[in-house]
Amino acid sequence: MISQLISLCGGRNIFSDLKQLAPVVSLESVLARDPEVIVGGGVFGRTPPWAERWQSWPTMRAVRNRHIYAVDSDHIARMGPRLAEGMEALCVVIDKARHPS
Repeated sequence: MISQLISLCGGRNIFSDLKQLAPVVSLESVLARDPEVIVGGGVFGRTPPWAERWQSWPTMRAVRNRHIYAVDSDHIARMGPRLAEGMEALCVVIDKARHPS
């Protein structure tokens, strides 16, 4: 589902080639694929701890270009009426990375 949302926003999940429904990926595999954007779940208005941890890898494109974003987990984690809000938030952050101000 997340890969489909990313695709609808004009992005590409760097792990979309994995066959598992919900693959577990290692830190090393993320670093090797060097994403342009990192998006994860969080609570509106707060920077989640996972986002700050990425600062340890300043040469990674997403970190170097400050394209690490959190969207409300409740809006993207499960199918339901809030999924539209989650997709909108996801599209906004992907677009921010595409067109930095």
